Amino acid sequence: MATGLPRVYDFAAGSISGGVAVVVGHPFDTVRVRLQAITGQSTVFDSMRNLVRADGVVGFYRGLSPQLMIIPFQLGVTFWSYGMTKKYLERRAEVDERFKSDATVSALSGAAAGFAQTLVANPFEVAKVR
Repeated sequence: MATGLPRVYDFAAGSISGGVAVVVGHPFDTVRVRLQAITGQSTVFDSMRNLVRADGVVGFYRGLSPQLMIIPFQLGVTFWSYGMTKKYLERRAEVDERFKSDATVSALSGAAAGFAQTLVANPFEVAKVR
């Protein structure tokens, strides 16, 4: 994000991208899960055809709500923490030569964002598996 924009825009951008990713990707995930769980469907197209016959197009989006509540929040936290860490390290680069490299700043910011996302995502993943 641009330097002058508040960090809330980072969170909003992550949340919006997470929502779009869930809405676009959920039908593919639904078909994948059906292929793994239901025997007798040899191809992706068999699974899609059976799903449309049984539930209509709406069947592709069954189970969307929980993902739509979790994933946008996770990606919002990821974008926000990346932006906050990057801003901090860029300020720090003014006094510490180790942070002058864009690659170093990007790598450390990405690591911080991954750590933050793990902290947010882990409880939901544990609950989903149980």
